[in-house]
Amino acid sequence: MTAVRSRKFYQKLIWSYTSLTLVLLLLVGSSSYAFFNWNYNQEVKRTNEQMLEQKASSLMTGIVEELTGISYNLLSNYQGRNEVTRLFDDELRPSDWKITEAYLCLSNIVRQNSRLIESISVYYPDAGLFLSTVSGSNYLDRDNAQCREMIRQIERRMETGQSIAYEPSFDIYRDSESRSESRITLYTSYPYSPYTAGEKGLMSIAVHNSYIAELLNGSDPNNGDLIFCITESGDLINADEAGTVQELLASDSFQKKLQSGDSFRFRYGTNHYIFSSSMLDRFGTAPLRTGWRFVQASPLDNFYGRSRSFLAFLIIICLAIVLLGMILAKVFSKNLYRPLKDTVTRIVQDTPPAALENEYEIINNYVAALHQKASSNQELVYQTVINSLITRQLDIQEIDRMLFSADIEFEHPVFLVGLLSFSRQNSEKDSYAQTLLLTNRLCRQSGPTGKIYAVLMENETIGVLYNTSDATAQAAEALFSVVRKNCSRAFRLLVSSPIRSAEYLHNAYAVLKQMDRYVYFFPEQTLFLESELYIKELSSREFPIPIKTLLPPLLKNHSLTEIQNLLERLRDEIGAKDYSFETCNSKIIETIYMLTEYIRQNHLEKDLPPETIYSRLSTLPDICAFIPAFLEIVSAADQLLNMRSQNHNLDVVRRVQEYIYANLQNDISLDDAARTVSLSPPYVSRIFRDIVGINFVSYVKKCKMERACELLRQGEMNVDQVAVSLGYNSTAYFIKNFKDSYGVTPKAYQKRWGEK
Repeated sequence: MTAVRSRKFYQKLIWSYTSLTLVLLLLVGSSSYAFFNWNYNQEVKRTNEQMLEQKASSLMTGIVEELTGISYNLLSNYQGRNEVTRLFDDELRPSDWKITEAYLCLSNIVRQNSRLIESISVYYPDAGLFLSTVSGSNYLDRDNAQCREMIRQIERRMETGQSIAYEPSFDIYRDSESRSESRITLYTSYPYSPYTAGEKGLMSIAVHNSYIAELLNGSDPNNGDLIFCITESGDLINADEAGTVQELLASDSFQKKLQSGDSFRFRYGTNHYIFSSSMLDRFGTAPLRTGWRFVQASPLDNFYGRSRSFLAFLIIICLAIVLLGMILAKVFSKNLYRPLKDTVTRIVQDTPPAALENEYEIINNYVAALHQKASSNQELVYQTVINSLITRQLDIQEIDRMLFSADIEFEHPVFLVGLLSFSRQNSEKDSYAQTLLLTNRLCRQSGPTGKIYAVLMENETIGVLYNTSDATAQAAEALFSVVRKNCSRAFRLLVSSPIRSAEYLHNAYAVLKQMDRYVYFFPEQTLFLESELYIKELSSREFPIPIKTLLPPLLKNHSLTEIQNLLERLRDEIGAKDYSFETCNSKIIETIYMLTEYIRQNHLEKDLPPETIYSRLSTLPDICAFIPAFLEIVSAADQLLNMRSQNHNLDVVRRVQEYIYANLQNDISLDDAARTVSLSPPYVSRIFRDIVGINFVSYVKKCKMERACELLRQGEMNVDQVAVSLGYNSTAYFIKNFKDSYGVTPKAYQKRWGEK
C-alpha cells in the first residue's frame, strides 16, 4: 500500500519552490546591478574624455590668443614710468586687471606650453619677466643670483600647485635698461590671507596658475576641462553660452555636466565656484581662501540613489513572494485530505474491523487520519486510534514493526501520548519498557512537545522505566536523545521528580553525564542530585567523617589549617578502607557543595563563580590533587572577605572621626558614636584602636586639646570660654587635661603664644 503523504511533505515542497525563486531573484538582481554599474561607469568615462578633448582644444586656442594679445599690448605700449604707473593705480578698469593677471602668470604658462611661447615670440621675441627689489636700490634681473633664486622658488611653488600673487602697485619693465626704482613683491595665495579690497587679480591668478597649465598640457584631465570666467557685469568669457550666473546655473548644459561628473568651475567677481569631486582630494577641507566654494558632484550620486530604489523594490518583491508562499502552504495544508470527521467515520465506524485485511492497513489508515491535524477533532483522533488498538489487542512489537516499515512521518503528539496510554493497559513491565523505547524512537523523528515531556516525567514513566532492569540503559539513552531538544525543561523535571529510589538516582546521574555540555548551566541542580544520590547509597553504611557537619563552621571561622587537617583525615580514611568509587566521589562532591554554599552565602559569586569551582574541582584525578586546589579556593575567598572587611572598617573609622570633629563642643561618648554607624560599641572600640592606634577616649581628648590650642592662639577667648566651647562642665578639669597633654596651663600657653 502506498504510504500516505503528509501535510508536512507539501509544506516542504512549497517552501523549496519559494526558496528557489528567492535565490534566483537575488542572483538576477545582483547581476543586473553589477552590469548596470559597469556600463554606467564606462559611459561616463567615454563622455568625459570626449568633452575634455573638445573643451581643451577650443579653450586652449582662446586663451593663447587672448593672453598673447594682452602681453603684446602691455609690452609694446610701454612709453615710460608714468604710463606704466597709470596701469596700476586704484582706478583700474577690468581690462587693466586682465593685463596684469595675464602678465604675472605668463612665466608659468610660457614655461609649460610651447604653443604659447611660439605665439608670444611672433609678437615680441625678447619678452620676459624681470624683477627688482622693493627698496629699488638693488636691481635684479635673470643674471642676478638673487633673482635666479627667487625665480626657482616661484617655479617650485607653481609646480606644487601654489598660486603666485602680487601687490597691485608695483612696476614691471621689459628689459634691464629702463629699470629706475622698479620694484615688485611676490606672495603665495595659499595659505596667505587676501587683501580686504580690490585684489580681484589675486583670485584670477589662482585660477590661471593652478589649473590652466594642467589643462593645456593634459597632465590632469580630471581636474579642469572648462573654466567659466564671469565678469562683474555677469558676462561669460570662454564659455559655451553667454548670460548671467543665474542663467548658467539653470542651464541644461550646466546640469548635465554636473550629473555626468565633469570637473568645471567659474568665477563671479571675487567668488570662485568649483564643481569637482577631486578638488577636495587635493586641497583637503581648507579652501584656497575665503570666497572659494567647493561643491562635490559625481555621476554616481544619482546612480546610487537609483540603485537603492531598485534594491528596495527587489526586497519588497522577495518579501511578497515569501508571504505568498506561506499563504499557499496554509491553503494547501488545509485541503490535503478530506475533512477529518468524514475520514474517521468512514474508516472506523462504517468499516467493521473484520473487513480489514490486516493490522497494517488499520494502522496506516489511522495515521492518514491523524495527519488532518484539525484542532477541533484532535481528541476524536486520539480516542479513535487508542480504542482501535485496544480492540485489536495488537502486540507492541508488531506495532513497532508496522509503524517503522510503513515509512510514515509521525509528528502528531496526540498519537505518541496515546501510545503511552495504550501501553499502560499491559501490566508487564518489560512490555511497557519496550513501548517507551518505541515512543522515544518516534520522538526522535518528530520533535516532541511539552505534552510528551509531561507524560514521560509526571506519570511515573521514569520510575517504571528505571525499575525495569532489562530496558533501563536503552530507555535512558532514548529518553535523553529526546530531552536534549529542550534540555533546560527536561533537566529540571528530571531532578525534581518525586521518585528518589537509589536505582533511579543512579541511572538519572548516569544520564546526566551524557549531557556534559548542558550540566555546566545547572551546577546547583547537579550538585544536589549528586549529593542526594550518594547520600542514599551511604544510608546503609555510616561514613566516619561527617563532612557536612564539620566543614561549614571551619569555613565560617576562616580556619585554613583545620580545614586542611579535615581534608587530610578524609584522604586517609578513603585510602585506609575499601570504599567504592561512588562513596569516595560522593564525599568529594559533598565537600565541593559545602564550599559553593559558603561562597554564595558571602556573595562572592562574581569573583569565584560556583560553576567554575565545580568544573575545576570535579575533574581532578584524585583526592591528593583535590586538597591543594580546594585550599587555594578557600584562601582566595578569605582574602576577598578580609579585603572587604578592611575597607568596611576604614569606612567606619572615617565616619566616627567625622562625628567627633562635628561634635567637639559636646560631651562625646562611645555609645553615641557607635549608634551613628549602627554597630556595637565594643566592635567600634576594637577597630578604632586597631586602625588609629589609640583608644576612642584618648582620641577624643586629643582632638579637643588640638582645638583648644587653636582657640587660645586666636586670642579671642579666655580659658573659661574655651572650656565651655569644648563641652567641659568644669574649667579645672579642662586645665588638668590641657596640662597633662602639653605640660603647661592654658593661660600660660596663651601668654607664651602672644609674646611670640
